[in-house]
Amino acid sequence: MDNEVKTERLVVVSNRLPITLRRHKGRLVLSKASGGLITALQPLLKAQKGVWVGWPGTTDYTEEEIAPLIQKFEMEAGYRLVPIMLTKEEVSGYYDGFSNEIIWPLFHDLHSLCNFNPSYWKQYEAVNEKFARKVMEVSSPRDFLWIQDYHLILLAKKLKNLGFKEKLTFFLHIPFAPLDIFLKIPWRFDLLRAMLSYDFIGFQTMRDQRNFIHSVRTLLGDAAVKGSGNKTVCMTHDTQTQIGTFPISIDFREFTSKADRPEVLSECVKLKNSLSNRKMVFSLDRLDYTKGIPYRLEAIRTFLMKYPEYHGKVNFIQVVVPSRTEIPGYYELKQKIDRLVGEINSEYTTSGWIPIHYMFHPLTELQLVSFYRASDVCLVTPVKDGMNLVSKEFAAANIEEEGVLVLSEFAGSACQLKEACLLVNPYDRERMADAIYQALEMGETERRNRMKRLRKKIRDEDIYHWVESVFQSIGEEPGFSHPVAPEYIPAEVSPLDK
Repeated sequence: MDNEVKTERLVVVSNRLPITLRRHKGRLVLSKASGGLITALQPLLKAQKGVWVGWPGTTDYTEEEIAPLIQKFEMEAGYRLVPIMLTKEEVSGYYDGFSNEIIWPLFHDLHSLCNFNPSYWKQYEAVNEKFARKVMEVSSPRDFLWIQDYHLILLAKKLKNLGFKEKLTFFLHIPFAPLDIFLKIPWRFDLLRAMLSYDFIGFQTMRDQRNFIHSVRTLLGDAAVKGSGNKTVCMTHDTQTQIGTFPISIDFREFTSKADRPEVLSECVKLKNSLSNRKMVFSLDRLDYTKGIPYRLEAIRTFLMKYPEYHGKVNFIQVVVPSRTEIPGYYELKQKIDRLVGEINSEYTTSGWIPIHYMFHPLTELQLVSFYRASDVCLVTPVKDGMNLVSKEFAAANIEEEGVLVLSEFAGSACQLKEACLLVNPYDRERMADAIYQALEMGETERRNRMKRLRKKIRDEDIYHWVESVFQSIGEEPGFSHPVAPEYIPAEVSPLDK
């Protein structure tokens, strides 16, 4: 990085450590977790002998039990892991409760699903305090501390109350709610003041940044906001915070390389043969109400009703990765998805053809990349998403450059990818059905041109570009502003109307 922040060591703090722990044949096994953030930060952590602080993701083991596995990981990875052990009560209140029953639905504009239980706030405060005390133990002067996501909004304030003097950077991976929704949270002032205790805040999109600034200006009487784009500064009587927009991405080259393997090509051939070489429309989602799966299924029903010429000629592959099914709302969502798939298949199935192939389980890496490469269309239609990396992974793995991306306007990635995909309102089943039809009917030249542009955009703005842009914006010369993708604003006349 040409303009890297001058620092002794990178210290990453997140809810979860970059590992998974499980029992296998009676033995406790530690595996490295996957993901773009981990991939991008590992070289920096290794080069600086850095530290990653977080919860191991389980309450089943003691720190002493996992210590040998942590030590082995550290020797191989070249950086230190600092586990923060949480009790079941803390996980219930801080993680399941405040983080995922309040912040998650609220920041995704689904405030009616929030459970504003006061006990959750107490646990959220207590666990952020627990993280702060551990960070104070392991950090040194001139460390670069980078705190990740909504679980740790209070961390900077807790650290500064303990006397921490170094700069603190925060990145919010999920959206930030607009003012009229943010107002509904009882702890709105506490959260805004806590966020402004950070020295630098990064958002996924300009819309999230604008929503945050609107809340600050409206609710905090001593706040003044100056500048624009990634040179925005918010000042209060005792804080000064630089604010910017940095859309996260994927390791484009890694995905492309995986898609180009012989075993992936072989799997693609098997997939197409199993579907009798019909057109393939692919969707992959974690089980969550923000992903818009029921709305998508209703759009598929509408497509099958409006375009009967595609009966027997297309298959919709819907993969749902299980998540939190022990929680009533998620279990009910799964039941709704099961019912809709059953209804649609029952109505339209003919001899030798079932329109929707539904899988409720994770895919292996080989299966995932093969579906991405083999699919003619990828439907990514969340009702709200901070970024949505499936849209980028699909393009990176679509190495023949023949696929079409149908993307929700409310996915953060729409800001970057809007000119090369088909954008839809996930609540509009008629337009979604028409977009599916347009994607399937699209000529080869247009498909290739769109996919080439998608792939170039994602290749140029990959996960390493994301890390570098954050570091540059923090350590940049005065007056420099990293380019920001403008937010997507729907046009009055949609291309689908032409």
